[in-house]
Amino acid sequence: PSEGTVFRPFVAAAGAAEPSPSGSGSGVAARISKLHGVKRKPCVARLTADIINTFERCHPEFKYSETLNPKRFLTHPSTPAHNDGVDNANWDLILYVNLELVNKTSNRRFIVKEMLGQGTFGQVVKCWDTETNKYVAVKVIKNQPAFYQQAIMEVSLLRTLNQKFDPDDKHNIVRMLDYLSFQNHLCIAFEMLGQNLYELLKRNHLRGLKVQFVQAFSKQILDAMIVMRDGGIIHCDLKPENILLAPTAKTAAAVKVIDFGSACLEGKTVYSYIQVSLNFCNIIIKLFLFK
Repeated sequence: PSEGTVFRPFVAAAGAAEPSPSGSGSGVAARISKLHGVKRKPCVARLTADIINTFERCHPEFKYSETLNPKRFLTHPSTPAHNDGVDNANWDLILYVNLELVNKTSNRRFIVKEMLGQGTFGQVVKCWDTETNKYVAVKVIKNQPAFYQQAIMEVSLLRTLNQKFDPDDKHNIVRMLDYLSFQNHLCIAFEMLGQNLYELLKRNHLRGLKVQFVQAFSKQILDAMIVMRDGGIIHCDLKPENILLAPTAKTAAAVKVIDFGSACLEGKTVYSYIQVSLNFCNIIIKLFLFK
């Protein structure tokens, strides 16, 4: 080399392979790939689709687990405020994806997957039932005495309806699958149903439904009300939002009545003033209109 050259010439050790004739770094990269025994992929692919394999090559003892994922909160707000940090300022349980709601008595587990809705009573989430390997809807009640006691009443009324007055599931009333206490929150698991009638009407731009659907839905709702009457139960909140589609193998025009959170027994009303919104009357009128 000429004088003033910064780098000294490379001298291979005895028995070592000669560097690439081109003098580029491609020879080094090729030898590294050969040592790893894998075909090199673009960096973006290795850090996205193949991220687990990348970690395993860098750290052979690495094993993937869902617990390593960052928490994806479903409850808003998700800032801890009460109940040793598991409740927010509204006394809602702070729910996140893959949280396990465990029935300590039976060890039945419900794995939270997504939020279905929030209301005054609490939250409803879609969960994976590890016992049946099916999706269910779990109602998570607020951690407040009044809501908790009313939810206990809901459980009692549903047990009566499901087991005594509709044991064969023929009268269009939602099925309660389980209930449990988790972090001071009462949780009620229900069968997974479809969208409610109000959402169905909105999809149809509130132009009403065809007469055959109105007849089918009305018959089923009245059938459920007859069973409730036989059980001495007043629903108190019957409206399109609480009537869900429940298609079966026999018919797609099937519905079920849900949400007994405001229900009571005859002669034992919980509230002195009970009525649905005035808008419900308009919805009923539009429900009975058809093209």
